[in-house]
Amino acid sequence: MKGKFKKFLMASSFATLLSGFNLVNYAFADSIAVNNESKEVLEQKEKLKQSVNIDKYDLVKKSELGVKKGYDKDDPEPDWAPGDSFGSPKGTNNISFAAFAPGDIIVVHDGSVAWGYYRHAAVWDGAYYTGSLDSYAFIEANVENQPGDGQSNVHYSTARKFRNYDQAVGLYVNTLEQQFRTLARDYIKNQLGEPYKFVGSYKSDTSTWYCSKLAWKAYYDIGNRDLDYDGGLYVYPDDIYQDGDTKIFATGS
Repeated sequence: MKGKFKKFLMASSFATLLSGFNLVNYAFADSIAVNNESKEVLEQKEKLKQSVNIDKYDLVKKSELGVKKGYDKDDPEPDWAPGDSFGSPKGTNNISFAAFAPGDIIVVHDGSVAWGYYRHAAVWDGAYYTGSLDSYAFIEANVENQPGDGQSNVHYSTARKFRNYDQAVGLYVNTLEQQFRTLARDYIKNQLGEPYKFVGSYKSDTSTWYCSKLAWKAYYDIGNRDLDYDGGLYVYPDDIYQDGDTKIFATGS
């Protein structure tokens, strides 16, 4: 009994030590953190999720990837696929880009995909945005910008592209000040031209990118914020949407 109690004390002391280390590790970023989401914001997120037919597009657990809808995890289709088949987006929404700032994240829903409700994500750059939907506004990691253009990499996309989905949601990382969100955008700009890859592009790999991993890695490195809601080797748009560090500021449907 005494031996077990001694092990318990040792384990507790080690856990306390680790906790102290983590507090130091995150102290710098946390020193500029703003308030966490209010009850009203959390209710807004929940209301938005309930306003769509979640049951129809059953959210897929990461362990089930490749099981539903005939999705082949070893040979995935592009993440711009809509409807009940894969292909380019065919919907429309009315999201306003007026409030977007560098580093803000957009997630979009259009039809049914195997990895969740939101099928794609991108990060607002804004440097070339003129107010025209046809000006470059977002940076994304995707198989293509437009079907057939061969841009299977990290590249700029127009604002109009993200109006071509049934639903769009603007998110910002509300636990970091704007200066750090801008630095996250700068991190992403440094990846322009790097290759797109989904299967095998684990979160630890910084040589290839897919849409939500690009946003996740920027905030993980720059602001010590882990936007992956449930952890794992991959991070999906749903993870970023559901994570407690993101807050909704714009919607379109």
